[in-house]
Amino acid sequence: MANAVFAIFSFPVLFTCSVLVQYIFILGDVYVFGRMDQWAMWTIIASIVGNIAGIALVAWFGRLRDAITMAQGRR
Repeated sequence: MANAVFAIFSFPVLFTCSVLVQYIFILGDVYVFGRMDQWAMWTIIASIVGNIAGIALVAWFGRLRDAITMAQGRR
């Protein structure tokens, strides 16, 4: 994350992935809404899974950017 643009734009990607996973859990009726302990557990799991997916997406984008700039440097 030496590039400031990646640091600025990676956190919204992580947040968006976490929110999307939470919505998937809600749409899948994974937990009962009336139970606070289940809601907290599934919200924490959604944030962990979303952050892992977001980190993978940002890392993939960084590798793609590096590959493109390396290919342009060889020309």
